[in-house]
Amino acid sequence: MKTYYLLMRRRAFFFPQLYSHNIVLLDYTFMTRIQGRWSLLVENKTQFKHETYKWDSEMTDYVIGKKPVEAWEHWRKVNLILFPTNVNENHCVAIAVDLKEWVIAIYDSLPEINSVLEITKWISCLRKMLPSLLVHTIPDIYNDALPFAVQIPEKDIPNQGNRSDYGIFALKFLEYLLAGKQFDFEAKDGPALRVKIELRSVVDIGSVLFAGLPERRRPTGERTTIDAISSGTNHSEGCPFG
Repeated sequence: MKTYYLLMRRRAFFFPQLYSHNIVLLDYTFMTRIQGRWSLLVENKTQFKHETYKWDSEMTDYVIGKKPVEAWEHWRKVNLILFPTNVNENHCVAIAVDLKEWVIAIYDSLPEINSVLEITKWISCLRKMLPSLLVHTIPDIYNDALPFAVQIPEKDIPNQGNRSDYGIFALKFLEYLLAGKQFDFEAKDGPALRVKIELRSVVDIGSVLFAGLPERRRPTGERTTIDAISSGTNHSEGCPFG
């Protein structure tokens, strides 16, 4: 699962003509970093204040397109941000942040795991801190740190039907959102989706490693996900899919 998600990002990066140019697919650690900063405020009993919060380059690099390597798109060109994350360390979901509508949508294949109240509380750090990050980094476009609205779509959202396929369904949510397609899979498709993901991972590694890469290239010396996969080393982002 981890390899598939990393390669999904690489595929979107190297072959942008296949996807919308106003979408960016982030790494898993983006939400982890937001949560870490929020937790530090809570531990210090400090209220988050947009006007005085100091954003560091670890976060602003996302916005200007330096992080992750697979994004490389300045957010001034982006309307939709996609990434996976764990909710309360017990379930994986797909997140879609619509920068035009100012809405965070949470695509959850097993909503009974966490209540709407729990989800709303969990996402509060992102809905409050992300506007501040945008205003801080792109003040000529974003000048209001109003928190995002939150939506948890229920209509036509596939339910995984068990307690083990959350990673598969989160991946497929992201893949379909990236491609602009309607969800057309369901619980019974879980085993087949798992096989397809494993096979596609093998195909994608070969195509990205050995095919002639198009116009998008990384800076000289920049280590990428593909380097890590081909050399057998672990990538540092800690993807949640198991």
